[in-house]
Amino acid sequence: MRSICVLTLLMVSWPTAQASDLKKDAVAIWDFSAGSGGVLRDVSGNGHDGRIHGARWVSGSWGRGLEFERAKRNFVMVPDAAELHMQPPYSLGVWFRTTSSKNNALYLIKSGAAFTGCGIYYYGDSRAMYMDAKGVDNKLYHIGSSGKGLPDGRWHHAVATCGNGKQRLFVDGQVFAERDVPDDLTLSYSGTKGVYLGHWLGNGFFDGTMGKAYILKRALTGDEVRAVYAAERKRFKNDVTVQRSSSRPSIDGRLDDVSWNGRPALDHFATLDYEAGQAGNQTTVHLSYDADNLYIGARCVEPDVSSIVAKRRSRDDRRVAEDDRIEVFISTKDGSYHHLVLTAANVLLDRKCVYEIERAGFAPGRFSRFDADVAWNCDGIRTAVQRGDGAWTAEIAIPLSELGDAAAGKTWRLNVARFDKRPEEISSFSPLFERLEQPEAWSSLKFADDSA
Repeated sequence: MRSICVLTLLMVSWPTAQASDLKKDAVAIWDFSAGSGGVLRDVSGNGHDGRIHGARWVSGSWGRGLEFERAKRNFVMVPDAAELHMQPPYSLGVWFRTTSSKNNALYLIKSGAAFTGCGIYYYGDSRAMYMDAKGVDNKLYHIGSSGKGLPDGRWHHAVATCGNGKQRLFVDGQVFAERDVPDDLTLSYSGTKGVYLGHWLGNGFFDGTMGKAYILKRALTGDEVRAVYAAERKRFKNDVTVQRSSSRPSIDGRLDDVSWNGRPALDHFATLDYEAGQAGNQTTVHLSYDADNLYIGARCVEPDVSSIVAKRRSRDDRRVAEDDRIEVFISTKDGSYHHLVLTAANVLLDRKCVYEIERAGFAPGRFSRFDADVAWNCDGIRTAVQRGDGAWTAEIAIPLSELGDAAAGKTWRLNVARFDKRPEEISSFSPLFERLEQPEAWSSLKFADDSA
């Protein structure tokens, strides 16, 4: 993430407003890009810094963010100030992602007390959202809707606007819900203590990650919201982009080559159950490629490396299913994928799979035909594994000649999964439910043409 001049953070150029107009409309912009310590900085220049309560700094290919855990009652609180008592017209915005089903009765962003002020409210097992505003007439003006795709682990952009007799809630640039409100609506801020991120004073706490939040003293138009989303999602992108490397890593399992430095990370591995919570032992994966190979480096956190379960076996021994391991799924075209399994003992199982997906009938979305060719070996593949302090690490070099064309601009599908035996846990980079074998739900893998 980058710290850029104040409202270029919101937009490079908005179709109906000049950059010079935007600075005066910013009440606060909390950009997490340069975050550290216990303070969330307001980069608008207005001084509305927030105090972090428990949430921890995390990083990924999108930059820096704050990870909130509901069970630990994490939140950010911005001390009260008169200019935070927004009256129409105004806009509230936040970038967030979650795989949790536990988001109930909380505000992603809230200016006001428990039952006053305005905010973006998140509830319904992470599948519903509304915006609200409490008037001095003692009426609660709110409107919302539900969307099953909200807890999918992907970045989402929520914006609430109020002004000119309208409340509008946008998600990912599209109107999510809207309603009429009085033209002369005046909000009550009785009892307020400030602005909260990821919390409702009624005891709700956010489960997920935030990357940015802001308050503007102007109601953005629909075109402006869409333009903000289009510009910002270049940073908060959900695709995986792999960069061409100018140097090759030594495949020794140590992850200490300079070629890994600065590589975007696949992180935030989540479990496959309904809760879809963060994995107990997290995994971080880095990718790069050159003219010959796709390189994968993985760090698998394991506080007690003596508990690792992994036996020495021959290649393609199906008993690798009994071992601690990572599994890599790569689909270069619809109807087929390559499946690579590497254990913590550096044992490899590789196979090529072909499938058809049932579109109707008894089990739509599942395989109607599936064949796995275990006899296929990825010729020229190199792997290495090391065990160190608090983790085991792996490096893989996969010949592109075995996979397909990786020219710049190409898009494949990719997922990486982790199997822990003690305690028993399966986690996945791509947000999935129940099954790993869902090629259409794997993450998009795009090949960049720049070298690093």
